[in-house]
Amino acid sequence: MGKIYVALYREDSIKGKVEVDGGGYARTEVVFTKLVYESPNFGVASNRLKVQFPTATSPWGQVTSFTFFDAPTKGRILANSNSNPICGTLPNTYRIMTGDNFSFAVGGLVARMEGLARFQIFFNSSVEKNLRPWIPPPKKTNWKRLAENLGSPNAR
Repeated sequence: MGKIYVALYREDSIKGKVEVDGGGYARTEVVFTKLVYESPNFGVASNRLKVQFPTATSPWGQVTSFTFFDAPTKGRILANSNSNPICGTLPNTYRIMTGDNFSFAVGGLVARMEGLARFQIFFNSSVEKNLRPWIPPPKKTNWKRLAENLGSPNAR
């Protein structure tokens, strides 16, 4: 098999899940360890290098999931022998803003193979980022109270 590239996806209110585009985004190559067999029909591999995406030059939106392709642009989505796309969901939604860096730590993407028919890649809860998961603000914010809690001298 050739090179494998991971793509990030965001939610679009009209189109559903769409691959991130623009703002310096590019799919990033993933280098996996050799498959280690724990039994004759069960093997595991993980990314052996950090998977570092380019720095966002404009907002990418709210990233929720990932999938794998056989090319850095266009190409085919990788699928298992049952024709199911090999993809995963992140444990949180990540709002990628200008200047942010998104990466998967070493071992953050784990590939499992069970026999010849089942192959899947999943997320190992180790995203390395310089930002926190996005949490929507409350619909109604008491700005005066917030300023008081933050110790602003102008709040009184």
